[in-house]
Order: sequence, then structure tokens, then C-alpha cells
Amino acid sequence: MQTDKRIFMLDIVRATAISLVLICHFSAFWIKDDFATHRAYATARSLFGVFGVEIFFVLSGFLIGGILIKRPPASFSDMKQFWIRRWLRTLPPYYLVMFALALIFGFGWKTICRYGFFVQWIDVPITPPVFFGVSWSLAIEEWAYILLPFVLYKATSENNIIYRVIFYLCILTALRYSIIIFRDYNTLGLNGFEPARILTYIRIDSIIWGVLAVSLKDKFLPKAGYYAAIGLCGFIAILILLVVFPKVIDHQWFLTIGQSLVGALVGMILPYAYVNRMEVFAQNKLGRCISFISAISYPLYLIHFEFVSMLLVKNNGSRLISLLFTVCALYFSIMFSWLMHKHIENPCMAFRDRLFPHIARNVNNGVAIESLTIEKQSPIVYF
Repeated sequence: MQTDKRIFMLDIVRATAISLVLICHFSAFWIKDDFATHRAYATARSLFGVFGVEIFFVLSGFLIGGILIKRPPASFSDMKQFWIRRWLRTLPPYYLVMFALALIFGFGWKTICRYGFFVQWIDVPITPPVFFGVSWSLAIEEWAYILLPFVLYKATSENNIIYRVIFYLCILTALRYSIIIFRDYNTLGLNGFEPARILTYIRIDSIIWGVLAVSLKDKFLPKAGYYAAIGLCGFIAILILLVVFPKVIDHQWFLTIGQSLVGALVGMILPYAYVNRMEVFAQNKLGRCISFISAISYPLYLIHFEFVSMLLVKNNGSRLISLLFTVCALYFSIMFSWLMHKHIENPCMAFRDRLFPHIARNVNNGVAIESLTIEKQSPIVYF
């Protein structure tokens, strides 16, 4: 069973996330982290990318968690089925880009194996990697996919699910706090913010915030607009605070409590976005553009940074040349993303449906909804 019905508000959330990441990376053509001259601008540029990825993490937890909460795994076979479906969705585009980059830049099998098994950022390397820069976030996603079925294994009730999610969230958050507080990353030549942002095992809590949001969704609904307003205002306020006081980014309070707060605020917005779909706006030109960007957001996230990196090296010209390079990089990023979406993602999802025909698939936001019974408000999946 398939329908083309989309939740437009979640398209907006996803398109906002990828847009923030694109602004962060493509604006490198215009300002090369010249903090002395453009401190606020450079800080905002960096934070757009950080907050954009944070939205992706929480949204992914919200949507993946919705699947597992709707149908909690009752056996290892259920877990395996979930993992296979996820990997058929996420791994083909990832491996395509990874092998292409390894071939182009001549990286060896040791690097390919580390990135192929998502262990490249299990710990801080002595020399920060220069290969496949955005893959750190995919490692967090994939390890979260492995963990979440265990978190919700044989969950029996709504309260049981909520208690489990809160328990694991507390453990992961405490782990991140203790590592950030007690480990000196400066000895590796990295400031405190960098490892706190990208290390795999201390960032899974961001995804668990999304799982908590979807587990509390029904309790949020009576006042969903109120909570969303608080979440949005808080999110913007923290962004402004960090732009005005950029040194706060390296302070332990932000690396611990601050990052957790950002995840919680994003989670407060998502139930409202899920229920208030704004479908009337999805049919105009702007709405279709947003839906298109949302649909190709995964391959676009995977490949855009490589175009930025290649073109940035050659960009030593005027503002006009910078603008031309920016437009070219963005155009080729979108074009190749669309080709990957059409010829890699969609065929892999079709194969997945043939492999598991007993699980209905409802196409929503260009991605699969897994459930035995499709309902009007089935949860959606990001990756």
C-alpha cells in the first residue's frame, strides 16, 4: 500500500535543517572564519551548521522512535528486520559517496574500513581526519539505530516506554557530561567544543531527545502550539546568545547542559509540526520547492561538503568569483543529490518493500513508514 501524502510541516523542519547546514558550509566562500574582522558573522555561520545537524538528530529520533514505539521489537528477528530496513535506506547512498571519495582522493582500505563500519569517530584521532567530513553525524545515526531496538525491546505500555527512554537518556547524558568534564581534549590540539560535537558515543543522547518527544507526543497534543512556541523561542534565544557571546561555546555549561537544552527545545517543536501539517501551503511553488529540498536532503547532506571543499581550494578570486563558485557548487550538489535520490534511494526502498512485503509502506515525506496497519497519522522516518 502506498500513498503520496506528505506531512508538510516536517518537510519544513527538514528543509530548515539542511538549509542551515548549507549556509554554514557554502558561506565559507564569503568569510574564511575571519573572527577578528567578522566575529559575529563567523560565529553565526558555524552555529548554523551545528544547530542544523542538531535538528536532524532530534528529528531522526522522533521519526525512528515513532516506528519502534508503534511496533516495539518482541524478538531478535524483529530487531534484525528493523536494522535491515534502515540499512537499505541509509547505507547505499553513504557507501556510494564513500567509495567515490576514496577512489578520487586515493584513500586506502584502512580508512575505508573505519568509515565503512562507522568507527571513525569512536574516539578523537591524533590527527583529525580530512576524509568524508560529514560522516561523523552518520556514525551517530547508525549506532543509534543499533541501540534503539534494545531500548524499546518488549515495551509493554506507554508509561513503560517513557520510563525506559528517560532512563537511557539520563545514562547517555551523564556519560557525555563526565567525559567532557574530566577529559582534556586540548592535549590533542582540539578545543573542547569539537569533540563534544562529533564524538559518536557522546552524541547519541541528541537522538534520544527525539525519541522522548515522540513518546510524549500524545501528552503534548492538547498544548502542542504552546510547547512549540517555547521551543522555537528558546532555540532562537540560545542561537543569539552564542552569537553575541561566542566564547560561551567552549564553556562546560554549554557543552553539557546547553547542548542537552537545544535537543529538548527542538523536541518540543516536533509534535506541533507533526499534527499541524499545513498541507494547503504544500501545493504552491514555494511549498513544492521545500518538499523537493526535504526529499533530497539526505544525499544533499552527504555530498555538498565535498563540492565546497574542492571549490574552496581554488577560490582565491574576487567577490564575483566567489559568488560564481558558490552557485556552481550549490547547483552540482543539488543535481547529484537528485540523481542519487532517483536512482539509488528510490530503487533501494522499492527493493526493501519487495523484501518485506508483509510490512506496509506508506510514502510520506519521500520516506517509508513501517507499520502493520497504516493509519492517518503514522510516524515517518528521516533517514
